[in-house]
Amino acid sequence: MEKDRSVPRNIKRIAQEGIKELQKRDETPGVIASNVIYMVDDLSQDPNIPFHARTTIYRILSLLENIKD
Repeated sequence: MEKDRSVPRNIKRIAQEGIKELQKRDETPGVIASNVIYMVDDLSQDPNIPFHARTTIYRILSLLENIKD
């Protein structure tokens, strides 16, 4: 999604922030996943996001929801 020109910059920025959040080790995996879910869920509601990127976001959310402490 980062190199896809059809994805708006604000969505790419939030996706990058989510990646950085996932790389942190100062919280439990469940808390980190919850924080990223909150960030990414807002992206899925953006009316400017292309359908293929929205599908990718839904897949990411599904994976993150399976992470437990």
